[in-house]
Amino acid sequence: MDDTKTMISVYPNPVSDKINVISNQLPVNSVEIYNLLGEKIYGLQLTDNRSLITIDVSNNSSFPNGVYIVEVTTESGVEVRKFVKE
Repeated sequence: MDDTKTMISVYPNPVSDKINVISNQLPVNSVEIYNLLGEKIYGLQLTDNRSLITIDVSNNSSFPNGVYIVEVTTESGVEVRKFVKE
């Protein structure tokens, strides 16, 4: 890993209703959420340089209980995190 790695946090984990994605250094350009089959189930493009994004994952038809992959894109690249929906 290099020194340009951002500090991305995804919490709470596990989650039941809303998950927060926060960047401590660089503004977030986009957030995408994938299921474990690699299917993109959520995407958000940002233009307002927010460092905190809250995503509602309470809809069980869109987000059934399970493990998800979050890809957060900033100016320095893409970071990947996992979270559990229960």
